[in-house]
Amino acid sequence: MSDKKIVITGANGFIGFNCCLYFLKQNVEIAAVVNPSSPNIRIKELASRNFQLKIIECDLRDHDSIYENLNFKADYFYHFAALGISREEVSARDIDSVNHLSLKPILTLAKTFYPKILICGSGFEYRTPLLASESDELLPENTSHEYAKSKLNALKLAEKFAQNLEVKWVRPYTIYGPFESNQRLITYAINCARKKEIPYLETPEGLRDFLFIDDFIEALITISSLSKKGIDIYNVGSGDGHKVKNIVAMVYDILGLELDWKAKSKLRDDPPKFIANIEKIQTTGWKPKVSLKDGIVRLLENESANINYSTNL
Repeated sequence: MSDKKIVITGANGFIGFNCCLYFLKQNVEIAAVVNPSSPNIRIKELASRNFQLKIIECDLRDHDSIYENLNFKADYFYHFAALGISREEVSARDIDSVNHLSLKPILTLAKTFYPKILICGSGFEYRTPLLASESDELLPENTSHEYAKSKLNALKLAEKFAQNLEVKWVRPYTIYGPFESNQRLITYAINCARKKEIPYLETPEGLRDFLFIDDFIEALITISSLSKKGIDIYNVGSGDGHKVKNIVAMVYDILGLELDWKAKSKLRDDPPKFIANIEKIQTTGWKPKVSLKDGIVRLLENESANINYSTNL
């Protein structure tokens, strides 16, 4: 993708920031879209050292701001901006506004300016996300899971606009790696271990599918390279499940520590088993390369990166 221009929303977030780092190495010009009300320290620092990266401040809850700031041509549009995945304190209205309603002006502009667009959905869209294929039943419209509901509504909107576009809808399971939020399980476990604090786990027996960010970006590049009009949906994960308590135990074992954890009440009704069916994307030749243990080691090696860049999103 050398000498191309792309747009990345949520560019100061975990996935968006890692994608910026990747594309800069490929000599790609990046329009990095960020929320003007956030500090955006790490993406601003990155932009100060890379002329190919231009920051665009745009409040995705404001449709006029989208039309005003995103009306330019680009070879590809990567839409990662989202609220609600990390259980942050945010209203259902704001979750729907960013995750769902912002898509209407973006897809309207896409018809003129960026006919190829990749949108991050979620494995939470499925009624039963355990090894669900892309065509399996989705959650009902009245689901109480606000994040999943916003993604389901966004999918319906994308389907309406997709006729003359190339829309890739990616359903990631649990992606982890450098620059992720301190609230995410593996980084939370690392911080507890470092501080010699007891980790509190909401779903210790729950099965989770963890995929390292480098593998995820390779999946995005593979999917982006496919040419197909309309909407094309892909699950992305490792295809393997690990109990939450065992993942935390793996972190402690790598650090040479004994684990003592406690359970806590759930803040959200997430499914007990959350493992991706990756049969479709594997037909493209993509497959995960980084094991969970190796990914945790890489994350530990990159702890300084998380310190050097602010985790403010």
